[in-house]
Amino acid sequence: MTRAGSKAEVAKMLADPTSYPLIDGGNTAAYSPAATDVLLTPLTTYTGSLQNALTEGGSNYAPDYLLNTVLLPANDPRIPVLYDKNGNKTYQAMPVTFTSEQASSEAAKYSVVDSTTFLTNNKLPGIVITAPEVNFLKAEAFERWGGGDAKAAYETAVSQSVYYYFYLNSLGTGSKPTLNAADISTLLSSASVSYTGTQTQKLAKIWTQKWAHFGFMQGTQAWSEYRRTKYPVLNFPTTGKLSNYTTPPTRLVYPSIETGFNSHYNDVKAKDTRTTKIFWDVK
Repeated sequence: MTRAGSKAEVAKMLADPTSYPLIDGGNTAAYSPAATDVLLTPLTTYTGSLQNALTEGGSNYAPDYLLNTVLLPANDPRIPVLYDKNGNKTYQAMPVTFTSEQASSEAAKYSVVDSTTFLTNNKLPGIVITAPEVNFLKAEAFERWGGGDAKAAYETAVSQSVYYYFYLNSLGTGSKPTLNAADISTLLSSASVSYTGTQTQKLAKIWTQKWAHFGFMQGTQAWSEYRRTKYPVLNFPTTGKLSNYTTPPTRLVYPSIETGFNSHYNDVKAKDTRTTKIFWDVK
């Protein structure tokens, strides 16, 4: 389908919610993820968690850009259910510029992902799609093409994301911070989040907040959105890297089962590199 065709189909759906109902939480900020989102409940016999998966490889540290640049400046109410201070007085993520030696020796000074919400929570659902994601999509469509209230859709999406992560926290065992609705209003009015500025600035806020909502639980979606939009604007260290691996890949190369057995592989072999863009990656 062409870009114009896609735009027309999206416009048709957004203009007729009766014929094309969306998983948007009824456009209500304080929605119920359990009743609205498409989530896959773990088996009742499942007793495992993400503890080993995240801690054995040192993947449990709070991410630099997300915490230090996106969430903390806005005093985001999601912080206490996303991260743990790790015994420190304040939330702070380890700088991405740290060497492996620094990371090893100074790790205790920095925040980690929250235990109740993630590390020990064996009731974490599989995620198919959530209302915040849908409302971020609506906000982008309205901002780019008109036909609706982009600001309302964006603010609903951000607010729903807060309720969504507090819902995940409620499923775990341990610390359960209380959500104050007034904190969401403060978040929406903060300089880095408020829906103000040029269209480019507004779209940047939509895309950055959508990326933040996906987080590591929907890492593939977050990576895809980053490649599609080029937001947030991330800077990657260029020192201490292997040759030809100074930045994250634009795409993943085909696995050996494809290169070895797919008779059409030679047709795309020249494009099978980590720096070749996928067709929708046009920015």
